Amino acid sequence: MSKILKFLLHFKLRIMIPCEKKIIVIDPATSFHLYKMLSQYEYTFLKARKEEINLYVLLLTILRFWDYQDLTFYQKYLINQIKIINPKIMITCTSYNTFFLSLKKFFPNLKIIIIQHASLSEITLNEILAKRKKDNLSRKYKIDYVCTFGASGRDFYSKFVDAKEYIITGSIKNNYFKEKKVINDKVVFISQFRFRNGKMRQILTKKYEKFLFKNLRHYCENMKKKLYVLSCNPTRQNEEKNYFDRVIGKGNYKFLHKLGWSSSYKNALNYKFFITHSSTLGWELMARGKRTAFLFEFHRRVKKNKSPYSTFYAKNYNGPFWTNTYNSKKLKKILDNTFYCNQLELEKNKKKFIYPLVVYKKDNLIFKNLIKEIY
Repeated sequence: MSKILKFLLHFKLRIMIPCEKKIIVIDPATSFHLYKMLSQYEYTFLKARKEEINLYVLLLTILRFWDYQDLTFYQKYLINQIKIINPKIMITCTSYNTFFLSLKKFFPNLKIIIIQHASLSEITLNEILAKRKKDNLSRKYKIDYVCTFGASGRDFYSKFVDAKEYIITGSIKNNYFKEKKVINDKVVFISQFRFRNGKMRQILTKKYEKFLFKNLRHYCENMKKKLYVLSCNPTRQNEEKNYFDRVIGKGNYKFLHKLGWSSSYKNALNYKFFITHSSTLGWELMARGKRTAFLFEFHRRVKKNKSPYSTFYAKNYNGPFWTNTYNSKKLKKILDNTFYCNQLELEKNKKKFIYPLVVYKKDNLIFKNLIKEIY
């Protein structure tokens, strides 16, 4: 009972019995952007991070406490809520959660769709495989449809998922937004400013930080382009702006605020030229035809990896639109080639380096057709 009391702390309480719905979307923290595409269907979101608790489901779970002895109390609670909602289709973008991946075991007739939500990494894969080994799992998770950014997604998920079908949908969020008329006299730096355990995550050495931003500032001045910074942190923007004030200098750039998940895309689609370290948004924009340079100390932060799902900068630390150089002339050459290469070369680079990671599928027609077909 002490576990139950601990479980009851820090949540919002709901009293109404959940209604039956044909589609259940698990974990809106990663799947909230699906709501417009599902608006014509009978669907509901199931919060799965203890944000709120349904009293009826909670009491039912307490009464059936001895069911599913190998599960946590909260996992039992989620299973009982799914049973009450009685969906035909389950969707989640939290595609690394091994409990969500295992739900076919409890609901064999449920059509399960998992959607790639972010970039794929060797670290994440190793964590999933290690957990499977710890839990003594030999069989792969049964999933009906796996929707991936690009072809490399199949190589990644097939290590632990037995899927009926892999579907390359591209990034659902990136596909969501329509093209805009672009501004060519700006260069946008995509921030990856993050905090970890209350402290700023320092991903650059002081030496490279000084070299990079000094050269970006000079490059923009020489090319008569204004430097913008696209914020990535809606909750700590003052600290983020203070950081860029320090490394670039006040008055040397314009700060584009992030107001919500969609503002990064909406802001970015106004521009043509981008610079980032290793942001997934950089891949997504390049898939749409934007020109993006990736500048980073790849040799310090990225382990070389030739696997099919690894990134272009993990396979080689330098390439036609990315580099880890500390040489100003080489850096300028990469920027010139990224921003001003002809369209034929851009398409060739996209096909070779970007499309295996992520493609652009306008208006999410592939995903919409999948839902329409199985609903």
